Amino acid sequence: MRVVINARTTHYLDRGLGTYSRNLIEALGRVAPEHQYVFIVERDRKLPEIAWPPQSKFWYTRGGYGSYLYRDVFEQIVLPLGLWRLRADIYHQLDWTLPLGWVPCPMVTAFHDTIPLTDLDKRPSLSSRRVVFLIKAASRRADRIITISNYSKNEIVRELGIAENKVTVVYLGVRDPFGEVAASDVDLSALRDLGISGEYIFYIGGFQHRKNVATLLRAFRQVLDTYPAIKLVLGGSQSSDSSSVASLANQLGIADSVVFTGTLSVEQVASLMRRATIFVLPSLHEGFGLPVLEAMACGTPVICSNVTALPEVAGDAVRSIDPLDVSGFASAMRQLLADPEARSSLAEAGRRRAAMFSWDETARRTREVYEELKGCGKQ
Repeated sequence: MRVVINARTTHYLDRGLGTYSRNLIEALGRVAPEHQYVFIVERDRKLPEIAWPPQSKFWYTRGGYGSYLYRDVFEQIVLPLGLWRLRADIYHQLDWTLPLGWVPCPMVTAFHDTIPLTDLDKRPSLSSRRVVFLIKAASRRADRIITISNYSKNEIVRELGIAENKVTVVYLGVRDPFGEVAASDVDLSALRDLGISGEYIFYIGGFQHRKNVATLLRAFRQVLDTYPAIKLVLGGSQSSDSSSVASLANQLGIADSVVFTGTLSVEQVASLMRRATIFVLPSLHEGFGLPVLEAMACGTPVICSNVTALPEVAGDAVRSIDPLDVSGFASAMRQLLADPEARSSLAEAGRRRAAMFSWDETARRTREVYEELKGCGKQ
């Protein structure tokens, strides 16, 4: 089977979509190496350093994410003709846009959540209308939609009015660096490079409004009254959103206790996870909540929100709090900081929970979708 995968999202180094794309592709090479893969990648960017499947072929294009015009021309005109020329059996788009017209093969797309359809999406108005139009069109054009939790599936079916059997849930996995339980000298070196020492609470996951980092800062302010030496480490790229978070830290008088790391490698994130006393994710909305899974795999106790997909992913292996309950987050952090046995018990529960998820299983379930659609060719 010849599978064409739009892999331009592998270039996203600091976003969940990039993590999903890179790990799925590597796992497909392990569990489904018998298929022929053609990957669409950016012509002007260095090819991501991942383990591409054996005998991978690459389709280089300028139709990338820097320009809506280039992207739309590529996906609506160039791509369908290219799929016909390649005699593709399956086309897999790793995010939510698809050609609106004729294509010669079944199409699979991935909707990780319904955030662009909600008030939590903060794009400019014109960009938001474009995204909503393309999502709705892709939901009609796709032969199968892959999503990453049952919560997201239910939201997709409800918001877009499509049949349940058109949406397949394929859980995400956790990568090897996060599965190494013992913190190492490499971790200490990574922390020194980032200027981090002593006990700290860790967060990573973006600074958009829906990530609710403001609640974490306000809760951390309360924690400092009892634990004045503790640090809050916020991982992720600098942006206008992170600047707003930094301004709030200044307003709360806690800026000296908050560390902004900037962009991190996978290995640095794993090191910060393993060495953290607690990991906290206070999101208002998650389609899956991959950082929670990664923290659990590291053996780090987790406090997270009790809404959207997080209870489905985390189960009872975390402390779950209403995302708007500042005092609840502060109390949970203080309790775990004061109780090493509670932290150890939660860490062990997290490891057991994380062991239920793997990227190889993600790839196997994805391969099943390909095989179900094979032979449903379009003329």
